[in-house]
Amino acid sequence: MAGRLGDYRFLLHALLWLAPVFALWYWAAPALLAPVAAAADWLLSGFHGDLIAGVEQRGTRFDVLLQFTDRGRDGARLPPGAQAQPMFKINALQYAYGWPLLLALTLATPTPWPGKLWRAAAGIALVAPFVVWGVYFEALKVLSFNAGPEIATQLGIAGLSRELLAVAYQLGYLILPALGPILIWAGMHRAFLSDWTLRRGNLRGERYDSRSPSGQPSRQHTGHTTGHTTGHTTGHTTGHTTGQTSDQTPRQSPTERRDRASH
Repeated sequence: MAGRLGDYRFLLHALLWLAPVFALWYWAAPALLAPVAAAADWLLSGFHGDLIAGVEQRGTRFDVLLQFTDRGRDGARLPPGAQAQPMFKINALQYAYGWPLLLALTLATPTPWPGKLWRAAAGIALVAPFVVWGVYFEALKVLSFNAGPEIATQLGIAGLSRELLAVAYQLGYLILPALGPILIWAGMHRAFLSDWTLRRGNLRGERYDSRSPSGQPSRQHTGHTTGHTTGHTTGHTTGHTTGQTSDQTPRQSPTERRDRASH
């Protein structure tokens, strides 16, 4: 039982770390997302500047400002000097939960605290591109699938490009936020992961070796049983046969024995 608890100690520590690091992440999210907002603004306004004016951060929410300056949302021309700035919102937190996941795994790993700190800082920087990926492709998904065919045509996204855009969006929404941090943690803790996996394999092998195959006694027990049974059976049979032979021999009187001796 103690070995089994030691086998899962790392996982228990990781679960215990999740609650405090998620609280810390939620509190620090606006600061952590500031570089993500800057990167998303540079990408969207740089590559799609004819449609997107920029990205503004509002706490954990990103406002994507569209580049419509001479027509209103309904297509009507605006008065001279007036500008319309339609926008849509993106909840960046849904792409950023990899940060607390990576931090919980890092703190649960039995390494010295200086190592934990630099790995946590490096992990935060390495997870940020996954968050940028999710924000970027959600913005393009909204413009391509929800803003009408004219916007999609202006973006140059049609046919196969729409399918690839949908795959990229699903990848950034479903897979990268969870899988990316785990891969980063595994890459920074290869020695621990190898040792932990080896210990689990050895413990499983010891538990397997301690049990005999189902329905069959062990070899030593079988040999002992066989020898005991054979010896008992042989002795019993020999004694029984000898006794039976002795009982079948006819008894002779003293006169018959003297006559047989004289002859």
